[in-house]
Amino acid sequence: MSNDGELKHREYIEWVNWWWEESANKDKKRLLLIGDSVARQFRGNFNNMCTEKYGMAVDFLGTSASVRSDLLLREIKSFFDACDYKYEMILLQVGHHGYRTRCKADEAEAELFAENYELLLDYLAEKVNGNIIVLANTPVANDESKNEEIRIRNDISKKVAGERGEYPYFDMYSLMAESDFVYTDDVHFERSADLFIAEKILAFLEEGKYFQ
Repeated sequence: MSNDGELKHREYIEWVNWWWEESANKDKKRLLLIGDSVARQFRGNFNNMCTEKYGMAVDFLGTSASVRSDLLLREIKSFFDACDYKYEMILLQVGHHGYRTRCKADEAEAELFAENYELLLDYLAEKVNGNIIVLANTPVANDESKNEEIRIRNDISKKVAGERGEYPYFDMYSLMAESDFVYTDDVHFERSADLFIAEKILAFLEEGKYFQ
């Protein structure tokens, strides 16, 4: 059970979303996308592309849990406890959420973010069948105070990933910062951006020859 100190990293409402494509097909090649509602928006387009070109389904674990909250890893462990499938690849895109406490304002918070990100990567490394974990950083927000925090979190995740080995790293922050897509709120883009993001991620994976 979480203590009060850990609960400060929670939001007013926390949510989690699991999605398994072709769930009756245990032998289906699969990629697991772990992310927030930004990832949930582009998952459908990404799944269609991966299925059509590579016969690979894109399953989804979506959550509002912050990296600094132990809830994130607990939810991921619960997903795998309930999961009947093996994954050729995991695409991890977490970093939004948990803005009540910020790495920028507190060195201890930054250290906790790094420690929890390390634990997350170590756990996922045990779960991916093809030993390929691709990291996507947090995209730019429509709020500069959040962007300051996002850039710090992205720097931490990139540093941790580098220390853990050569993880492919997709720069979603720069991709969307340089785009002309319109925001619908602080962090989400218009739905026409979904296809754009999915195409760019697929091209990144193809260029790196990560599909088996």
